[in-house]
Amino acid sequence: MKVSNKIRNKFLATAVLLIATVSFVGAQTYDYTVNWSDTSTYKTSCGKVVPGQWSVKNDSCVMTTPYLRVEATEGCKVSFTFRINQSGNGDPLDKCYVFHQIDSGVWVIDTLIIAGGSPAVYSFSDFVILNYGHYIKFKICMSTDSKTEFWAIKGGDMVVTDGNTAVQNLTSWTGKPPVPPDGQQVMPVEFIWVGAAINTNAVVVFWKTASETNNDYFTIEKSMDAINFEMVSTTGGAGNSNILLNYSAKDNEPFSGVSYYRLKQTDFDGKFTYSNLVKVDFENTQGVTIYPNPFSTNATIMIKDASQMNNYELKIYNVLGTEVTNTIITNQSTMLVNSNLPAGIYSYSVFKKNEIIQSGKLISQQ
Repeated sequence: MKVSNKIRNKFLATAVLLIATVSFVGAQTYDYTVNWSDTSTYKTSCGKVVPGQWSVKNDSCVMTTPYLRVEATEGCKVSFTFRINQSGNGDPLDKCYVFHQIDSGVWVIDTLIIAGGSPAVYSFSDFVILNYGHYIKFKICMSTDSKTEFWAIKGGDMVVTDGNTAVQNLTSWTGKPPVPPDGQQVMPVEFIWVGAAINTNAVVVFWKTASETNNDYFTIEKSMDAINFEMVSTTGGAGNSNILLNYSAKDNEPFSGVSYYRLKQTDFDGKFTYSNLVKVDFENTQGVTIYPNPFSTNATIMIKDASQMNNYELKIYNVLGTEVTNTIITNQSTMLVNSNLPAGIYSYSVFKKNEIIQSGKLISQQ
């Protein structure tokens, strides 16, 4: 199903207006940003909307974007940037979460921001690679318990783009995805998630499928620049399946610093598709490693610097941002028992003397 000309033209008109009026965003390379005077570009559960911004004070509110559909037949890189404003002194209980959803998949947390002691602007940027006809949607959850402190998103603070100013490759869509692209077959593998985690000096790539059709094997690929990839290993597929299946593979020779991983899924007839990219960063682990990830029974939290271990605390949050477990790290290798974590995707933060030094995702397969 194609986006109607009426919706596309309306969206284009909004984008042109925003490009003309929000000059500080950059070189006019974005396809979507919130227009607070046009409710088709956002939805809020509560909070205060005024010309130029949405703010949340003494409340917990959610803002969602429309689905953004990829119109480029070859697919495209979808980059997104968020700037979240904290006003007032802030409190550790004041939190802001940013999530994204691809097609009708699970909500994936991109970042967790905890208010600091003074007004600040927090920035976050990332990207995904989407094939033609697929969708991405964003959700921001803001929460404070004070009448004097608040979060705010201002005009131009949410930007989603494919970087192409000549062609409108991203269009808004209010229908319920996924809608199969015209003339295209249903994807041969339906991924629940694809992720990667550092395990000591290796990287474990893990993925879960809901269904597979004519699927011969997966190829794990890695890259230093998200453009040029090399093969890591292959893992056999299930052929045809309609049950949940878990996979994992280890890269024992990962790149240092930031690197990217993806799956290449190959059919028995030689046709292939790619998954979205996942990122790992060895430089910003701060000496904290959690493995295995995903985990079924328990996971181990490792601290490289034994002299600092009593200063570390691990907090885990569910997709709603509620803290579900809190672990004080008492030795260099502390075990996290999974008895109270139902299967699902969680976010975590590692604190050192009440300061977040590392955040990421954990997957429970219990």
